[in-house]
Amino acid sequence: MTTADTTPFAFSLNRKNILVVGSGRLGRTILHSFPEWVVGCLTREPHKIVPAFSDRGIRLYGHLAEVDPASFDILWLALPDSLIEEISRVSAEVIVDWKNKLVIHSSGATSLSALCSFEERGAFTAVLHPNLILRGDDPFPDRTIWGATFSSPELRSSVNSLLKGYSKQLIDIADGSRSLYHLAATFTANYPMTLFHFAKQIYHAVGISEEISTELAREYMLESVETVAARGLSSGLTGPVARGDELTIDEHASVLAREFPEMLPLFRELVKATKRLHQN
Repeated sequence: MTTADTTPFAFSLNRKNILVVGSGRLGRTILHSFPEWVVGCLTREPHKIVPAFSDRGIRLYGHLAEVDPASFDILWLALPDSLIEEISRVSAEVIVDWKNKLVIHSSGATSLSALCSFEERGAFTAVLHPNLILRGDDPFPDRTIWGATFSSPELRSSVNSLLKGYSKQLIDIADGSRSLYHLAATFTANYPMTLFHFAKQIYHAVGISEEISTELAREYMLESVETVAARGLSSGLTGPVARGDELTIDEHASVLAREFPEMLPLFRELVKATKRLHQN
């Protein structure tokens, strides 16, 4: 990626006026986090913004052409991954001069190059991905670890200042490694939900109430994460795989085949992977 302007970094820490694009969970979290700096929000769904932010003086826009370019210093794209590059290309053409503005997207997997249309017009660009599950009802927690990629190394200290109070750590992710990095986030944030759901289904099939099924699955998963984080899988693992109890594993496979056949292939793969990791 080539930077059109090679003049020294000029993003002023005294000017942090943020224009947010998007009003989903990420967009609303940004609005909650930086109320003193957010000057506006571009959204096609104003109903998501008005109830919580109507008294904060945040202006709502339907298009970037309605915004005074001098009113913001940071454009923060809170968009689905599939829209970032296209909306960046279209938006970059609306304003002629992006010099010394900072444009951010927060996708875990999407390359910094998705913002190249802004960079070609003089903007500095960054990816700031918060490693947590957002609900959109609160600010970023102070324990947030951000996976960051910058168009200019000088941006790092400025971004650290921007995130002050909402950052436990800022980790540098090479642009070519973003997909691999995001895969790790997906393994930890998404797929455990599938296992949680399956466990609840099985508890429920035994006749346990929805409430107790949820509590059982929750407690086991929380304790498992704490144990493996503290002791590692080999030392922390319990259950039939850890004991080498093939009889119980076969019994589990048999009952799954009868009651929940759609879960059986996943169960077999989980057993194989857990055995392999436990033996190492």
